Amino acid sequence: MIKDLKKLNISKIDICYIAGLFDGDGTVTFGETKQLQMAIANDYKSVIRWIANVLGLGFYIDDYQRADKRYNFMRRGKEGWRAQASGKRADRALKTILPYLKIKKAIVQECLDKYESYGK
Repeated sequence: MIKDLKKLNISKIDICYIAGLFDGDGTVTFGETKQLQMAIANDYKSVIRWIANVLGLGFYIDDYQRADKRYNFMRRGKEGWRAQASGKRADRALKTILPYLKIKKAIVQECLDKYESYGK
């Protein structure tokens, strides 16, 4: 996906930064529904909005008050933000950051392989 960076009008450094955030705060799944899904969450709205714009992801607010009660005491009253995608959009975004992932590289590759094998 490196050749697409010019189309995205974004630098390799920015993609590396997004990959680092994804390694820390991102999730990827390919489950029983045979749907590839990815998300990245953070407390900084501007960062998540930027990631959503760059990678073509959806942009959402997370309500921590409705989250698992064991975490409420840590985040009470705080808004969280999430960029997410599924299917082809997730496939494209994950392939863009894949070369720069460290922690989640193997699981992302596994999910992409499963997605490819089920014919998208």
